[in-house]
Amino acid sequence: MTVLVDETPEVDENPDIASPENAQGRGFRLSRGRLIVLGVAAAVLTVVMAWMFSWSSPIPVREVQVVGSLPESVEKIEAAAEIELGTPLRDIDAEAVVSRVVGVESVEAAELMYERPWTVSINVTERVPFFIQGEKKQWLLLDRSGEPIREVTGKPPKLPAVSGERERWPELVTALSALDSQIREDVAQAEISSEGLIKFGLRSDSVVEWGRSQQNEEKAVVLSGLLPRQADVFVVSTPERPAMRGDVKLPKKNRGGASGQEDEPPPAEAEVTTP
Repeated sequence: MTVLVDETPEVDENPDIASPENAQGRGFRLSRGRLIVLGVAAAVLTVVMAWMFSWSSPIPVREVQVVGSLPESVEKIEAAAEIELGTPLRDIDAEAVVSRVVGVESVEAAELMYERPWTVSINVTERVPFFIQGEKKQWLLLDRSGEPIREVTGKPPKLPAVSGERERWPELVTALSALDSQIREDVAQAEISSEGLIKFGLRSDSVVEWGRSQQNEEKAVVLSGLLPRQADVFVVSTPERPAMRGDVKLPKKNRGGASGQEDEPPPAEAEVTTP
């Protein structure tokens, strides 16, 4: 008796049971879907956080700090800013705050920044004193443009008292700026005439005749070489031919002849023209 055997492989017609290939495919599609969902969620969260920490946020201000200011100016700047604690960020007019802060006499520039958490930072650049005006105990600090900064009690030791026509002060600033910082600190008085002629009074009581605000760098170099010699008047108005007048004294290292004895200093009121 012959038995016929059907060798055709059985096919599983149940669609719920997947082959390894189909399982891997569905797994990949599922992972990619999750990534898309996570990416969208992250983007939404980023937008929400950016909004929460922007000037449109309803978050209340809990602290106001002033950065870059001198201690004595902090209270004035805070008062000018007019930012009350508890005010929502969206209710703060940043441009108006900056405008008020720049109105403080000691402030040259200002910027309003939002620092997390809940802190508003007022970053300021203070104007730097360059001149002084006044007498006795009350002195007014002035910046490079001649604008007043604040009053102080007692004469500042390293700033020159300015005099002369104010419209010519920029020429005076240019000449002073050419000086070495140590020499500039030794200038007690700086004046400019209506003709634009500049004179510096040094703390040693010597006078520097600077002339017009021209060739300032050359004059500064020449003056730094003359000062060790000591004189009543240093003339650098023509830097190619500087001169000294009055009681001229040479430094010790430049004194003495071949015999080792010191030379007599030039007589008082003599004028010495240096090569």
